[in-house]
Amino acid sequence: MAAAAFAILPAGPAVADTAWTVTPGGPTGFVGSASFGYIDCPNSELGGSVQSGSGLSGFGLFSITSARFGSFADPVSCAGAAGILMRVTATGLPWGFNAMTYTNGVAYGSMTGVTMALHGSDECDATVGGPAGALGTIGASYDNASGMLTLSDGDLEVAAVDSDCDPTLINVGDRFPVQGQFQSKPVHTVTSP
Repeated sequence: MAAAAFAILPAGPAVADTAWTVTPGGPTGFVGSASFGYIDCPNSELGGSVQSGSGLSGFGLFSITSARFGSFADPVSCAGAAGILMRVTATGLPWGFNAMTYTNGVAYGSMTGVTMALHGSDECDATVGGPAGALGTIGASYDNASGMLTLSDGDLEVAAVDSDCDPTLINVGDRFPVQGQFQSKPVHTVTSP
């Protein structure tokens, strides 16, 4: 999946000085697909809410409170390397989309608060987060014209693996880049002067 790379920008005070307007806001679903390094998760869904109104800081414009990565089969799973099926579970929810800049109808920023747990059909269990055990950040953008939330790259890395994990596939410290595109339902309009 082709996606532009986004710089990882700090959340918090850096977004507080910019006024954002969002309509209509409210409960929202996001449907699409994602990949995490060698793990491919089609038919994925995010759920949560979008702020509404004007004069918003940009921090936490979208709050992701649920996530399901992978096929609709039971158990939900993603395709990993060497024929291994992987379950990717979002932890530490909610994740927040923080808008930083606005250009040509697109809000650019980051998704913050990201951690994940992995479980493979080979019984490998691993955890993923930001550097040095911190919460992770993923580059993110939202396009008003398409209603598409795009996730790209980030600072995620493997924090822990158990003895069932194949060291030729996954190790502590491995980067865990994210690529994803999710269609917002309903479509929102996010603007800033």
